[in-house]
Amino acid sequence: MKNVQVSKFSINVCEIPMIVISQNPKGHPLKYVARLYDRNEPSPFVYVKDTLSEVRDAVPKQLNRLESLHDAHPTVIETWS
Repeated sequence: MKNVQVSKFSINVCEIPMIVISQNPKGHPLKYVARLYDRNEPSPFVYVKDTLSEVRDAVPKQLNRLESLHDAHPTVIETWS
């Protein structure tokens, strides 16, 4: 899947939106990346920045941070839904 960088997320296109924030994922070394998911399916929409606080600013205010999953990928920092 080819990434599409966005300046903000439109979560109304998803049935059950989630945003997963990762640090140093493949293809984006030394960056923080937020990716929009619908249920468990990743979308191509990503928001890429240098700091965690910049990426968190892209998370829509109506989403809530979920508890960390112990079996999450090692690059995953947090998930919002």
